Amino acid sequence: MWGVISQKRSVKANIYPYFGRKSVVETTKQRKERQKERIAWYIKWFSSITVMVAMAIRATGEPELAVYDLYLSTVGIFGWLIVSLLWKDRALILLNGVGGLILLSGIFKSFI
Repeated sequence: MWGVISQKRSVKANIYPYFGRKSVVETTKQRKERQKERIAWYIKWFSSITVMVAMAIRATGEPELAVYDLYLSTVGIFGWLIVSLLWKDRALILLNGVGGLILLSGIFKSFI
């Protein structure tokens, strides 16, 4: 009888290798990947909120607020460019890279 109980415990330990253990060994590569994803999470939310605020300013239609819309959109787009580089997503890199260049040309035009 005792052999059956200990045998069941060992099977459970094999099925759930991390169940109930506090010290799970994490490799350096996994730690760096987790840190990169954490950084990307904060940047993408900050950038998303920044772009939404810029769109809200744009929706007011006030000409004197257009400069703030341009600056906030640029910050948001370059934030998303950083996230897309971290994710290595070519479509997002292209979209945000071109969008960033267009917005930068608008900022330079506003100085002239």
